Amino acid sequence: MDVIDRELIRLLQKDGRTTHAALSKTVGLSRPSVIERLRKLERAGIIAGYMVVLNPKRMGKEVTAFVTGRFRGGTISSEEEKGLMELRDDPDILECHKVSGEESVIMKIVTPSIETLETVLTRIRDSKIIDSTTTSIVLSTYYEKRGVQI
Repeated sequence: MDVIDRELIRLLQKDGRTTHAALSKTVGLSRPSVIERLRKLERAGIIAGYMVVLNPKRMGKEVTAFVTGRFRGGTISSEEEKGLMELRDDPDILECHKVSGEESVIMKIVTPSIETLETVLTRIRDSKIIDSTTTSIVLSTYYEKRGVQI
């Protein structure tokens, strides 16, 4: 990956809808060269995909919370891990990470209300995977970055 590849990535991170023509003009390469570079970055797995980023509040998701939890017994079995992976189908659970330290897992939840947050927390606890949870509700967000920054 060279300087031009990094610049293409930076431009696409700013605006994923930037046209190939606009990219080629900005980096000073032909449109076919830009397309080939992007294809190489995709094949290498550096660009993992393109997506639409929704504004949660405009979608009626007013509450963001981070939930930490501990596995029963401190470690997770393969069956419990499978159950944890099933939680990914919950549209309100955006992220789930296994972490080091006192807690075993941290999740990012975005939901319409405190009541629906409570429902999500009940589903997590009912899964019998997480022994206890601690919830931090986001009061305001200064900034959010998506993906790895260059």
